[in-house]
This record gives sequence, structure tokens and C-alpha cells, in this order.
Amino acid sequence: DVADTVLYHTLISFRNYPIFEKKLRETKHTIKSRVHLENAKLGKSNGKIEYSNAETKNNLKVAEKDTTYAFGHTVGDLMIQSPSGRNAVIVGFGAIGKKIGKRLSSIGMNIYYVKRTKLTELEESELGYKATMAKSLEAVAPIADIIILAVPGGPETNGMINKHIIDKLPSHGSRLVNVGRGTLIVENDVIDGLKSGKLLHVGLDVFSKEPFISDELIEREDVSFTPHIGSSTFDTFDATAKFCLNNIDRAFNGEEPLNLQN
Repeated sequence: DVADTVLYHTLISFRNYPIFEKKLRETKHTIKSRVHLENAKLGKSNGKIEYSNAETKNNLKVAEKDTTYAFGHTVGDLMIQSPSGRNAVIVGFGAIGKKIGKRLSSIGMNIYYVKRTKLTELEESELGYKATMAKSLEAVAPIADIIILAVPGGPETNGMINKHIIDKLPSHGSRLVNVGRGTLIVENDVIDGLKSGKLLHVGLDVFSKEPFISDELIEREDVSFTPHIGSSTFDTFDATAKFCLNNIDRAFNGEEPLNLQN
């Protein structure tokens, strides 16, 4: 379920679906919504869709003409791209990281992973898709079209996404999804990365000052949000309850609880 949440944010980061949905709800017209957005721009300083007064008037006039058409492949100068063929770097390649890789591989992405130790040949064969180990996040950052954070918080990972790493991202821009912990990123550096264009989109399920979210982040349309619900399905809740009850039974029967080592 966490991997599904990553897939959701990843697709948004390349396709910008919420921006189109918002405009469609306003115009109630598929072509008009695309025409409006083709003539707009995404303001880097505030992360909002912007129109000049002249553009707004022109858009309204143009969009009223049934003969006007826009394909929807741009929002101003922002290119709407496919994730297929692009590089996904997964930081943290345990059970969840591997499932994230499977989801992203299935939509055609090239998978790189950052992990202390390289997978064995057997582990690689069990993946069902190709995954390449990166020496470090710093080393792989220059080719990362998106970075996925799926590691725990703690002293070793605090602030791992910072200005130093963001500056190393591709010149054409990259994306970031965090389903680990809010402490993994330096929030101000990430916001500066959005403003500079080094980061094109950020998807967040966890936050540095959780349960609160900064006003500057929440108002940006180049950031997608979920309220720390990466694993929040009835299926997971039910499976967890059954697992715990089974362990209670095992304890009463003098058996060792499952996954005690974790």
C-alpha cells in the first residue's frame, strides 16, 4: 500500500493531474481547461498557476471559441512528461523499497537503488525487474529524474535531502517523493529547489513538523500531499490486527512471536 502511494505521487509529479483537474472543475469543459493552462505559467516563487491580466482576458476569449484546441502537453512552459524511460532512484531498498521498484518498473522506469549492501544474485533474480545499485545518493543524483525516500528517520538519515544533493540534480530538473519520515529532508532547501527549478515537483506523505504543514508548502501547486496515509487501507489495518492476535496466541502457547527480530 505504501508502494501504491509512491506510484500515485510519481504519476502526479510527471503528469500534473491535479492542476488539470482543478481547471476542469472551474471550466467544466475539457478543451477550455487545456487552453487556459497552455497559456498560463507555474510561478516558481509561489508554486501557483499564474496569468497576467492580458493573458487572462485573452484566454477567456480564446477558450470560448469551439474551434480553439490545446493538446494538454504543456502548462505554460512546464512540459508534461511521461515517466517511462526515466530514472527512478529509490533510497531504502527493503521490502517496501522493492515493491516501489516493481510499481515504477511496471510503468517503464529505470530503477536505481541506494542501499548499504548490494543485492545478491538470488535477490536480484527474485525482484522480477532490473535494478541497479548506486554507490551513494550523491553519486546518482545527477541522473535522477525522481528520488523516492523510503528509509526510516534517525541520525544517519536526518536532512539527507539538502542543498548539496539538490544542487547535484539534473539541470533540466528532478522530482522528489518522501514516504519515509519528514526529517529526511531539509524543508527550506527543498522549497528553494522548487523555486530554482532544480525540483519540478515534490510529493509528500510525511512532514518535518508533523502533524502540521507549513503554509508555504501547502499553498504550492507543484507539491502533492497525502496526510501520512501511505499504508492506511482497511486491508493493512485488518492484516495487522490478525498478525498481533496470532502473536498473542503464540505467546500463550509458549511459542516465539513471529518477526521478533524486527
